[in-house]
Amino acid sequence: MNFVSIEIFMIKTYSLLDLEKILGVKERTLFRYLKRGWLNGSKRGKWRFTAQDIKDFLKHGRNDKLKKVSSSDLE
Repeated sequence: MNFVSIEIFMIKTYSLLDLEKILGVKERTLFRYLKRGWLNGSKRGKWRFTAQDIKDFLKHGRNDKLKKVSSSDLE
């Protein structure tokens, strides 16, 4: 998969749109995950997520209905 990402201080980050594609859920669902504390990210104008944020969510968060994502998809 090809995603548009921005590297900040050499850390690759993903946008909400990227996460929609990666996880196969809508933006509204991502906001619900953020509100419930299942998904971590940082907001400086726009939401940004690191590969580790996504991996942590897939490992510990609500992943019963999510697309199968391998670690190689996040590199």
